[in-house]
Amino acid sequence: MQKILSAFQLREADQFTVLHEPIASIDLMERAATACTNFLRRRFSEITVYRIFCGPGNNGGDGLAIARQLIEHGNTVYTYSMGSTTPFSEDRTFNLNRLLRLPNSSHSESSETTGWPSAAENEVWIDALFGTGLQRPLEGLYKKWVECMNESCATRVAIDLPSGFMADSFPTTGAVVFKANITLSFHSPKLTFFLAESAEVVGEWHILNIGLKEVSQVKRWVLHQEDVKQRFYIRKRFSHKGTYGHGLLIAGSNGKYGAAVLAARACLRSGIGLLTVHVPAGARNILQLGAPEAMLYVDDYEDHLTMVQFEISRHQAIGVGPGIGTHEDTVALLHHLIQVGKPLVLDADALNILAMNKEWIDKIPAGSILTPHPKEFERLTRPVQDSVERLELLTTFAMRHQLTVILKGAYSCIAMPDGRLFFNTTGNAGLARGGSGDVLTGIVLAFLSQGYTSEDAALIAVWLHGAAADRVAASTSMQGMLPSDVIEALPLLFGELERS
Repeated sequence: MQKILSAFQLREADQFTVLHEPIASIDLMERAATACTNFLRRRFSEITVYRIFCGPGNNGGDGLAIARQLIEHGNTVYTYSMGSTTPFSEDRTFNLNRLLRLPNSSHSESSETTGWPSAAENEVWIDALFGTGLQRPLEGLYKKWVECMNESCATRVAIDLPSGFMADSFPTTGAVVFKANITLSFHSPKLTFFLAESAEVVGEWHILNIGLKEVSQVKRWVLHQEDVKQRFYIRKRFSHKGTYGHGLLIAGSNGKYGAAVLAARACLRSGIGLLTVHVPAGARNILQLGAPEAMLYVDDYEDHLTMVQFEISRHQAIGVGPGIGTHEDTVALLHHLIQVGKPLVLDADALNILAMNKEWIDKIPAGSILTPHPKEFERLTRPVQDSVERLELLTTFAMRHQLTVILKGAYSCIAMPDGRLFFNTTGNAGLARGGSGDVLTGIVLAFLSQGYTSEDAALIAVWLHGAAADRVAASTSMQGMLPSDVIEALPLLFGELERS
């Protein structure tokens, strides 16, 4: 599983590698530059002109080494630095001298922005000013340089991290930041790459392996397909429907019966052995037609849910929330379900009811999973200033209440009761429509009912939900994708997991 290291941990890994591989720091810089150069040569044509803007530290040294390597491959490269107003790092100075020995190098040192180059159509401008080495807003001439670079029509590439941006927090409001089209980062993605505020700064990001050795204990991870494969169980030949659990889904109210259908169908498509759906009386025919494989318990009331009148203990897990509304009878129902003691999957209106009754949160049974989007999460907790603060609050919330929490978004973050965070890498903007959350609830309920731990159920479900959406987008489009399309793509993904 891929780790997410802080800026401090990455520097620690760099130093540890130099000491224990062992490797000279200048050779490690050459390794990083080679990884960048190889990417650039694969991505851009041989006639591409590169302009590389180099800072005083090791990020600048990376840029100068990349320049030399590109020139040796026949590319036209111009390098720029700020002159000697700031002390240069030793490895940066070494790489500048190596570059200047090339007969066709072009290096400029300046303390102003007059005569600023204009970009041609085939140019790539590379930010090698600071990377993770700067932990304060850009100032002075470097700030002016970045402003000019951002105005360029060239393709903009950042090395390690866009200058002025940060790995673990966000710069102050109004701070100037290099706006990259592509960011080439080393060894580990940065935490801020996964957050909404980074979208217009980091652009398309790639992690380049440079062989760092690490000793840090981390609690932030990236979720990939291989991690899901390791957690997924293949069905046994002599198993039966009882082997794969009996789940209870409580969903729907007048005008929102579709939420119950979507959650039920997603649950059934995700391998549950038996599913009972508790719906208002008005949804009887809709559910029997929309999800014929599910069993029904029909409420006494036509348009909303009230107390269940059947035995709940036979169910391994209970999913509640999609489309249930907030009628006072339904509020009483949720309060009752919390006290039953079965693991719960809580979504949508169940979360809204919890937000109105926060004293119930500590009573939610162990092994339960909450699936809020950011605004639902803030209603459960408090408003936040940015996504970094939200993650800190998410970690605290999951640990304090000993719950697994899926914070939905472009990179959904799954928080564990022990403080670990997992960022999902599947999914696309086609999921940005009503009903997608109902589908996720159904998938989570299916895995929790089958006996998976809450950790495994949450991780597998989130990855599958996003991967199914990616499959639909690849075969049709994001624009025309429906949540029901995502459900129909699930069997293909299960087939791949079973055969791998």
